[in-house]
Amino acid sequence: MTVTRLESQVIIEEQAAEWVARLFDRRLTESEEVEFVAWLEQGERYRQAFDQFCEVYTKSEQLGALKDVLPLVEQDSSTLTEGNTHQHQARGSRFSVSAPLALAASLFIAVCLSFYPYLWEDSAPNPALAEIHSTQVGQSKTLTLSDGSVVALNTDTEIAVRFGSQQRSIELLQGEAHFDVAHSRERPFIVTVGGATVRAVGTAFNVDFSKDLVDVTVTEGTVEVNTELFKDISYQESRELLEEEAAAVVTQVLVSAGSSVTFGQLIESVQPIKSSQLEKKLSWQEGVLVFNGDTLEQVVEMLSRYTTVKIVFTDESVKDIPIGGYFPIGEIDTMLAALESGFKINVNRVSDDLVLLSSSL
Repeated sequence: MTVTRLESQVIIEEQAAEWVARLFDRRLTESEEVEFVAWLEQGERYRQAFDQFCEVYTKSEQLGALKDVLPLVEQDSSTLTEGNTHQHQARGSRFSVSAPLALAASLFIAVCLSFYPYLWEDSAPNPALAEIHSTQVGQSKTLTLSDGSVVALNTDTEIAVRFGSQQRSIELLQGEAHFDVAHSRERPFIVTVGGATVRAVGTAFNVDFSKDLVDVTVTEGTVEVNTELFKDISYQESRELLEEEAAAVVTQVLVSAGSSVTFGQLIESVQPIKSSQLEKKLSWQEGVLVFNGDTLEQVVEMLSRYTTVKIVFTDESVKDIPIGGYFPIGEIDTMLAALESGFKINVNRVSDDLVLLSSSL
């Protein structure tokens, strides 16, 4: 059994900045090169952080902004020709890059490319360039992306779309979405959710991100789920896992059509899913919620995702009443009326925003 302790994102970014600054300033020693490669190979978070800082440090138009970090030399105005003086004044900067720094920059780029050639395949596009799509509570909508992929957004959902020449990246910031991916072997389709990644080429799958858990259900093809990015596992938690031998830390699995996986910090197993369960999971795309023996407590929990009305139990005995049926999304009054008439539930509408449930017996 393997237990992995993951660094926090802040620490990783600090380490990435330090490596980039060190590479920019000078050549690494042999031992530092080994250390650097080992650091990069710890996971996608490390590579993405390094990629981001590489991009910032190597853009020539941003060198002026690095004067407080890197050794820039103020150029003697007496050595400038009239044309050069005009050029520098137009740029609004009194600083220029020294010859040693220019050489260091070129060496840095060479080191980046030699150690990590796929950094430059826009694996971590600028967040500012992301295309944001969202839905409100109780709302759903379907989008067709620029590559032909179709994305259905469930209630209270937000995604950030970043398409590049080497890959198609989407971040599920919250909520639930179904992805019908246009085939492109050259540009894999990668969904980041809570730090984990779901990678596909041409397939269809559903991702639900709620209560700090991720549920991935594949309806067509196969996806790769990688959780090496997901959350920190503390030292104490790692020790407990080792001592209790409760579970193996699985960080990567393949999920095929007709299967699903739910995970938080750990993946335990990939489970097959029955057609009836699949219909129930994806029924929101048809504008209905399907219940088949779910407890009233589970039903209320699901309903709460689609309404701003707060539903509170004042009678614990009704929580376990089994509920079955098809209910239109967004029609909370219809659902409450069905509970009253068919399940002997007393519905007390205290206000437009508060409903109390109890037994009518």
